[in-house]
Amino acid sequence: MRRNHIQKLFDTWRKENGHLLPFSMYLHSRPRQGCYRMGFDGITPEISLVLSPNSFSIYVGNKNWRGGGDCLDEFDILERRDPVTREYYCDFCIEPVRYKFRRELWVAHSFEKLLVWMDENFKPGKLLCLYAGDNKWIGNADIKDESELAEVMETRSDFYYAVPVVKPKGERVYVRK
Repeated sequence: MRRNHIQKLFDTWRKENGHLLPFSMYLHSRPRQGCYRMGFDGITPEISLVLSPNSFSIYVGNKNWRGGGDCLDEFDILERRDPVTREYYCDFCIEPVRYKFRRELWVAHSFEKLLVWMDENFKPGKLLCLYAGDNKWIGNADIKDESELAEVMETRSDFYYAVPVVKPKGERVYVRK
């Protein structure tokens, strides 16, 4: 399957900057319809990075990837190229920064922001909380500190389960209501 330009840029950047990633990555599933899903070694398998022709995001699904899911964060760009200067910029930005090369735009706007997101969320003591309706279809997810779990379980009627973001050694620990 042909990779799109986002996937090629990310693969090249990841190989050059793998030492910056707090957890190594692997191809989570066979690419389908131009979409790659990558997992993180040492991180719960419910969390993955999704790369497609029009999306670059952190996605959550339940263990078998059936029954819904939610996007935790997006690092998308509305890539544009100035017809006069031939510089790349993000059209989502109010005051866009212009870059000579497409790669520079993607590194600054997406890949480096992914690193910051991983540093903030891939820590011991963080829990992935999944929320579902009566049919157990995941409709919402977020990452909380362990200290917030009791409040979440008390206030959210749709709380389904929580699992440590960083996988503990041995068996997986689920917290269910």
